[in-house]
Amino acid sequence: MLVSKLIRSVLPRLTKNRLPSIVIVAIVIGALSLSSCGSVTAKVSTTSLPHLKSPGPVTTQINIKLSMSTPASFSPGPSPNVIGTGPTYISPSGFVVAVDTSGNKSNIYERSRPTAQWMQLGTVPGIVAQLDFATQKLGFALVQGSSGQSSSLLYATTNGGRNWSLISTGQLTQVHFFDGLNGVAAAPAPSGAIHGTEMLLTSDGGHSWTQVTSSSFPQQGVYGIRYSSFSFISRQVGWFIFGSQPGTGMQQKWLFKTSDGGKSWNQASVSPPFPSPTTTTAPSGGLPIMGYVQQIRFSSSSVGYLLLARGPRGGALKTVDGGLHWAVVPLLPGNEMSSTAITDLAPSTPYGAVAYTVSGMLWNQPKGGSWVQLYPPYRAIDVSHGAGRTIVLTAQGRLLQISSKASASFVTLGNFGVNGVGASVVPGATVMLTTSNIEVMKSSSKLWSKQPLPKGWNILSGRFATSKIGALVLSPPGPSVEATLNGGESWMKIPLSFTAFSVDPLSATNWWVAGGISHPLVPNPYNKHILVWKYYLYHTTNAGRTWSQFGASWPGTGNLNGVQFISSSVGYAWNDNTIFVTTSGGKTFTGHKFSAYYIPGPNSLAVGSNGRAWLASDSYPVFETKDYGSNWAPM
Repeated sequence: MLVSKLIRSVLPRLTKNRLPSIVIVAIVIGALSLSSCGSVTAKVSTTSLPHLKSPGPVTTQINIKLSMSTPASFSPGPSPNVIGTGPTYISPSGFVVAVDTSGNKSNIYERSRPTAQWMQLGTVPGIVAQLDFATQKLGFALVQGSSGQSSSLLYATTNGGRNWSLISTGQLTQVHFFDGLNGVAAAPAPSGAIHGTEMLLTSDGGHSWTQVTSSSFPQQGVYGIRYSSFSFISRQVGWFIFGSQPGTGMQQKWLFKTSDGGKSWNQASVSPPFPSPTTTTAPSGGLPIMGYVQQIRFSSSSVGYLLLARGPRGGALKTVDGGLHWAVVPLLPGNEMSSTAITDLAPSTPYGAVAYTVSGMLWNQPKGGSWVQLYPPYRAIDVSHGAGRTIVLTAQGRLLQISSKASASFVTLGNFGVNGVGASVVPGATVMLTTSNIEVMKSSSKLWSKQPLPKGWNILSGRFATSKIGALVLSPPGPSVEATLNGGESWMKIPLSFTAFSVDPLSATNWWVAGGISHPLVPNPYNKHILVWKYYLYHTTNAGRTWSQFGASWPGTGNLNGVQFISSSVGYAWNDNTIFVTTSGGKTFTGHKFSAYYIPGPNSLAVGSNGRAWLASDSYPVFETKDYGSNWAPM
């Protein structure tokens, strides 16, 4: 009763003063929330302006003038970017070498011991597919050939990776060097990569190779560099494993052993033929058909570990009888945020066991201790910038404010676990979206205040312009966005004539939306219900009364994942592997394709002034551009 009187007395004054209608609605909604008898649950507004009862029409259609510029360039940082991590090498003595692939070059990094800091060394032209080091100074790198099935270039370093020289060309699939001169390699037999494998020996550092005639495997072909591995425990005793062409999670595997430095080889174990019943291991406990060969590492004549892609997560297969029988053993702790599938393992070093995972994480288990993740300090999935601050949401749900000088320096603002959705830096505060709440931390405080979201909401994306003004897209996406003018105490559903995927509110009435329209496939030879999407940018300056539609044939993956404008003229749109930048309010865009990194979500890019933007590529470190996306460097 009191609330209704308040509305009747205040509304004429607001109208007389010609306040924007959407502000009037916000005040009315705020007044209505007083009648909830103390409830803190957000309410979906049942009161909407007449123009919000149906979608606002598209009154202007603009064909964007879109031009593609040079691909975005990424400078290497002081540590490998986990999203671009290539092959690694963990020495029995404890030093670690990693490859960061960027474009058509491979940056080499080293840790002198697992707990040391990364040091950037040299660069190898091309895509390095395998690393092998005889000592900390003497190393070799196989560069993947154009076919992808074998390598054609062998590089060597004599100063620990700072400089590399081309040693030989040839179709090598895996190498192992005992010292700077002597080594063994596997290569496709002359009849073809799929139909045979032969062993080669070198005594001049890889400049020339001699075939070991007694070590040819006629009907067993190494299918690519990534599906084979050597492991030697001495100059004489070693193993070689390789797999067939993989498919549906299965791969036939062969394990051979040598006791004379690679001059002769005897089969130690073989998996069931492909295809076979989908069992984890062979009935006899031998090599499994499931999983793809990653690496084999023996620590003694009897104990060895086999790492498999699509194998045991965070674990390995272990043998205690020299490779005859194998059983799954867990190693790394489970992590639901990032994959802990192991790609490289040194079970025994002076510093304990050391492991590298497919997601770029370096782990160490000191002798007698538990596994500890050493690198990276975090993986950023979302980024936001404002008021001179840059914050990231990590894959583990931590919200961090990172230093403008180095992304390795950060302050933890909160830990939201699996509930974290995205964050916005706004004037005087940080706004965090979770699966169930809007949480706000003022700049002068270290405490978070919560405003519950309506029950049943599943947020796809969202952003706040201030601590009060925000907009969300719900999942599954549909023809509407949800808007609030009071920090989530109440919400208005804004109907649309298109499907929204990402929304960027610059103010209470000025919004950009990345969206699209679907229509049936024509012609449709499949005789099935198939929808084809056309993606657009949409802009309103009157809270959805009317819209302008900006259309283009978007290069890259063809869709649009996100949009953010920093002013009326400067904004970015993006899909998985391309950014589009406008300085003309959307009339013209310049595109930059990403060759090595990607933009995973609607909040993975943050836009600043003067050509600056920040990228969180589900990776570490965070990258920054100062020239509208042409060049990127790690923070």
